Amino acid sequence: MPGIQRYALRPKLDKLLLESKYENKKIEDKIIYEAYVRYGYTLKEIAEYLGVRYVTISRTIKRVEEK
Repeated sequence: MPGIQRYALRPKLDKLLLESKYENKKIEDKIIYEAYVRYGYTLKEIAEYLGVRYVTISRTIKRVEEK
């Protein structure tokens, strides 16, 4: 399936990350990881949405992978 079609049905970042905003940090990290791995969002897309540098998102993903 082409990328455009595959990503058409993925949830919006605001829906994914808004839910985690009121939870603890570990849950937010897991949701960031899921957005990147499962839904194919780029580091840049996630970082811009959260207002942080993409390096911060990269470190978050590595931290989740190590656990």
